[in-house]
Amino acid sequence: MDIGKSIRKNREFHGLSRQKLADILEINVSTLGRYETGKRTPSLSTLKSIAKALSIDFDILVSWTDILNSNPDVFDFLERVFYGFYFLEELALLLGTNHNDKSFSSFFECDFSDKTLFLKTANILELTDTQLYNWILLLRIKYDFYQKKESYIKRYDPINDIERLNCMITSNRADLDIQPFDELFYNGISNDNKTKIQNYFEKIYNSSNADLSVVEIHKKNSEAWKECGESWKDYAISIENNPKFLLRSILNYLESHEDFYTTLSIDSYNNDDHNDDVLEYLTDDQINSIIKKVTDLVEYELYKIEKENNEVKK
Repeated sequence: MDIGKSIRKNREFHGLSRQKLADILEINVSTLGRYETGKRTPSLSTLKSIAKALSIDFDILVSWTDILNSNPDVFDFLERVFYGFYFLEELALLLGTNHNDKSFSSFFECDFSDKTLFLKTANILELTDTQLYNWILLLRIKYDFYQKKESYIKRYDPINDIERLNCMITSNRADLDIQPFDELFYNGISNDNKTKIQNYFEKIYNSSNADLSVVEIHKKNSEAWKECGESWKDYAISIENNPKFLLRSILNYLESHEDFYTTLSIDSYNNDDHNDDVLEYLTDDQINSIIKKVTDLVEYELYKIEKENNEVKK
């Protein structure tokens, strides 16, 4: 989902008119309209202001699709969208029902008796078929663990291992068979897939961490992060104390990223919109021109350092 559509969706979710949000942001409503239709791209500072005005996390606004692709838990996503005490009331209102209604309770508690509100949620969020399927698969696994106490995941902890579970689902690490949607929703996970999930987690728990206590696992992870931090510290010191190292690093980066990204952008001044800061995309030619100039400058600075070193040796 692009930035403009995400702004519009989140604005509508929170019951704000375009004019109301524009007033909060202190910009023209026409400017906000161009943001939402993709005719203009808001600056980073404007995006932060929009996220603050809507009381949502910045990544919800700018990384909607990426979040749902990496974390299939749509309820978790919606809870972040409607952050606050009245989450259930706002979610029910979005779905055109009441949070005290039996159908909504069945939906949120996942008794899998009716798929209507699940499909409606998918339609509102514009979920892909894969995102919808992964969401139901995740809910089914959790349902089996919490409600049915099924043995195929008896060693699995949905709280502490949620990242592993999400990765297994979104990347199909367990090589699960794709079930017909209705079969998965109403009947649950097939026996073959349950076996594959069991084997997947057994393999994980039989790895090097299997016999470690929780404290030892955390200690091991901390040591790994410390080692990573030390390497970055050494890297930073080498840059600070050696300009040539920094320049060479920049040059290597530029040489390995010739085409760069077309999303590289600059601030532009627009009198028609009261100097509202906007990011306009550069063309490929402009980007490559900038890279060429920076490359030439870095190569010249390296030349000067080499020349100074040679003069010192003489």
